[in-house]
Amino acid sequence: MEEINVVSRKGESQRLPKGISAGEALKNLGEKKGNPAVAAKVDGELVDLSRSLQEDCTLEPLEQNSEEALEILRHTASHVMAQAVQSLYPEAKITIGPAIENGFY
Repeated sequence: MEEINVVSRKGESQRLPKGISAGEALKNLGEKKGNPAVAAKVDGELVDLSRSLQEDCTLEPLEQNSEEALEILRHTASHVMAQAVQSLYPEAKITIGPAIENGFY
């Protein structure tokens, strides 16, 4: 099986199977379990934990208590809410609206 080199935020590297998800790679790198990641950064780019890693990279978790993670959770919640509203009111027009300081719209 082909492997890639994944470097943690602590600078430790590990050979992992090519195609492993960012979430699985974080587990393999021994990231702490007390503050789970909601997303990750691969070479500085924000990605979902299901993102497949195809080449050597650095990997950093976005833990649930970080500002960036809160913005991601609010963004996701706004999509879930929009789907629920459309399910109840099919004629509703969904528009765009970013996460804001105290929530989302």
